[in-house]
This record gives sequence, C-alpha cells and structure tokens, in this order.
Amino acid sequence: MNVPGWRLLLSKGLSFLYRRAFHQKLHTYTSCFRVYRRSQVKDIVLRETGFLGVAETLIQLDRQGKRIVEHPAVLEVRLLGQSKMKLLRTIRGHLRLLGSMFLTRNRAAPPAVPAAVDES
Repeated sequence: MNVPGWRLLLSKGLSFLYRRAFHQKLHTYTSCFRVYRRSQVKDIVLRETGFLGVAETLIQLDRQGKRIVEHPAVLEVRLLGQSKMKLLRTIRGHLRLLGSMFLTRNRAAPPAVPAAVDES
C-alpha cells in the first residue's frame, strides 16, 4: 500500500529474474519477513548477509528440494524512520547472486571417467 511505483517495479523485476533461476516459483524472493523450520535451516551456511541472506537462504532450500510455502502479506510504505537498505548495493548484490545461481545451475557435470579394466 502506498509503495512508490519505482520500488514495485524493482521488486517485481527481481522476482521475475529469480523465478527463472528457481525450481519453485514464488511470488516474491526479496521479502525480509520469512518463517523457517529450524530443522531445515540449522545447517545452512550463508555467504551473504542482510537482504541478500534472505534470498540466499531460499536458494539453498530450493536446491535441496525443500518445500517453500508463501502466505500473502501486504507491503506498506514505511511510516516511521528510514530504510537501512543501500539500494544500488542491494541491486548489484542480487544480480551477482543471480549470476552465480545461473552459472552453478547450468554448469555441465564433468564427464564420467570409465573404470579401469584389469585384463590380466
């Protein structure tokens, strides 16, 4: 509610890109409010922090084949204070994260090496 159009465009554009990289198709990948089962995330090691850590957590759960469920919520414009998000840094971080997802997802597996045969 009352979120500026440019902010919605960035969010929807980023979600579109993440939908291309994920197996599970979520509505949003950048939400900072998530609930996880402890058993599913306790062993996850993140390289990213802050806003990017949320997306990286989803990436790892998706790659492990875990079920991810969304519950609709309304995004409202901030009423008090300023956002701590550094917009350009966050955009670059998401693009870097997406790039690494595509590279590792589309990287071909090394060819199998045939077992040596003992002909003695």
